[in-house]
Formats: sequence, structure tokens, C-alpha cells
Amino acid sequence: MNKRNMAAVLVAGLIAIGLAPSAQAQSKVTFTAATGAPLASQTLTGLNPGGDVVTLTLGSFPTGKGLYVYQGVQGAMGARPTQINQSSEQWVTTAMGGTAKPTDLISVKVDNGHAWGADCAHQVCGIAIEFDHASTADHSEDQFFPITFAAQSTTPAATTPVTSVTITAQIDGKNLSATVPGSLPYETPKYVVVTTSDGSKPTLTISADPSGKTFCNVKDNLITALAGTNYCNLEITTTNGKADFPFALTPGVQFVRTAPKSIKIGQAIALSAKTNFGESATYKVATNSTCKVSGSKITGKKAGTCSVSVKAPGTANYPALKGSISFEVSK
Repeated sequence: MNKRNMAAVLVAGLIAIGLAPSAQAQSKVTFTAATGAPLASQTLTGLNPGGDVVTLTLGSFPTGKGLYVYQGVQGAMGARPTQINQSSEQWVTTAMGGTAKPTDLISVKVDNGHAWGADCAHQVCGIAIEFDHASTADHSEDQFFPITFAAQSTTPAATTPVTSVTITAQIDGKNLSATVPGSLPYETPKYVVVTTSDGSKPTLTISADPSGKTFCNVKDNLITALAGTNYCNLEITTTNGKADFPFALTPGVQFVRTAPKSIKIGQAIALSAKTNFGESATYKVATNSTCKVSGSKITGKKAGTCSVSVKAPGTANYPALKGSISFEVSK
């Protein structure tokens, strides 16, 4: 995100329209210059409608919690915004995968709303703050700070206008969210379909956490979790824009790949000696009158249904396997 000084003067007093800062809110918002120096006045007026950056700090951050900070259209009757500038969203948290830490200087990219279906000249747009996905029902941190933009000149500007780009991403046909982490199972590659509004080519990378670690990797649009717990952040950039999509990592599902549909009496086949995660599979025949097992080799003995139990140890990244395989033994 390009940082530059806002053209507007930001005035004191956290004045909100409708969705006012909650009396119970712990966090204190201070708007700053791009250098991080607090500004004397705190009202967001006269911003560049083609694109601007609001910078702020958060004091008295709620312990053990996370906050979303974003540009949106003020909700009706004090409700949270439903029209949101997704490219502006910042997830402020100490957890892995956040886009900013509570101690960071937080930058929120704002514009007149035309790129995301709003019209900030006729709607009340502003900076919204709320608890993250872990505390969605708790409204005690809801805050809203209105923004007004400078009037656009009817005379064409001499400089090249700012280009806004919308970046969307999908996995398995479902849109990814910039605020609510998607679920990504351990060592289960998922293909990310990326669409950009201007047709520009996207670049996919994984952001490191505050300690410099990454718990996922991405290659050729395939994102893979490298752990069964933690978070990671997928960063998608183009020439004219950037979007972040967080993921919560979950344990993988362990299974054996080879299982017969049926075998004949006297026929011997080999089952998978290893699970998909490389653990040694142990088989035991439950119906020993129809089949027998030796190691991972199973042989049909008598016509009927053969049921074989299978077990394999687990790790912190995936649970132990305990299941069964059933198939028919025929003449």
C-alpha cells in the first residue's frame, strides 16, 4: 500500500454519525501523519476522492482480542457497515496471519467508493472498527469515523489518474474473505482462482508473521498449509492494487489410498502400506471367515463381505487414523 500524506486536515474529537464510538470501547483511535506523528485535529475531511491513505494508531488495545479496521458505508440505525471497501481492510491482531499488529502504524487506503459499489459523495463513508471474527457478537468496540472527500474538478487533471483495481479470489468455487479467515487443512493443496477488475496479472505470495515465520506456501496458484494449527496470510498483488486473504490452518485428514471394491476367492491384493501422510497403516480382519490379511496384503477365502479395520498413528498436524474397509469376496 502506497503511503502519502493526506491532503486533508484531520480535526479533534471522535465525532461519529449514527454508529458512534461505544462508551465501552477500550481502544483509542489517534489519526496521524504518514510519519506516525499525531495530528492536531482528528476529523477526516477533504480527502482525495481518487485515492488517499488514512494512518492511525490504536491505544488501549483489548487484551487477547483482534480488531478489523476498514473503510465502509455507515450502516442504518447504528448497524455495522455492509458496504465495505475490501481492499482497505486491516486485521489488527497478535495472532498469526494478521495484516497489522496493535503496536503498528495502521494504514487504511480509502477512495470515493466507485470501485466497490458505493458513492461517498452521497453516502456517509468512513473508517469503521469492530471486533474480529472471534467476537462477532460483541459490539463494544464498534466505532465509526466519517470521511468527506474534496470535490472533484470538472477540468481534466494533468497527472495520470489513480487506477483502482478489485481483486477477488476463490477456492472450490467459494469467495475468500479479506476479514474472516478461510479454513485450510494441513498438506491439502487448494487451487486459488484470482480475478482482477482490470485484467492485470496477479502475483501470489505468503506474508510472514511478526516473527518472520510462514506456515503456508503458494506455487502456481496452489496454496498448501505446512502446519495443522496457526494462521497464514495470502497476499495477492497487481500493478495497481493489493489484497490480503487470511487462513486458519486446521488438522489434515489421514486416509489410505488403495481399497478394493471386490476380490475373488484365492485372489491376493496389496492395500496401501502407508497413509497419505506417510504413516504405516496396520490392518486387521474383522470377518476372518471370508478373507485373511498379512501385513498390507489381503487374500479372499470365502464368498461374502470382508471387513478390515485400519489404524495409523497421528501427529499434531493430523489425528490418528481409525477406520474400516469393507468389500465383497466372490467366486
